[in-house]
Amino acid sequence: MTMTANEKIRPFNDRMPVLLNPDEYDRWLHGPIEDVIAFQFREPPPSDDFEILHTRDRWQSGVSPSKASPRRDNMLM
Repeated sequence: MTMTANEKIRPFNDRMPVLLNPDEYDRWLHGPIEDVIAFQFREPPPSDDFEILHTRDRWQSGVSPSKASPRRDNMLM
């Protein structure tokens, strides 16, 4: 399930995965479908709450993120 991207993700995509806080797990797993669907329509989490780790798309390259090779700009590809 996706939601509107926050400022950190928006340069790459206008959508991002729904991110849950630990206190929301039970509602996600056992709540009514209306509650689960509502997660995708809330405000995205603040950009400062996480980092982006750039990797090659493992579904295209066949390389898992843990085996991705570093680039000169210290980002993984």
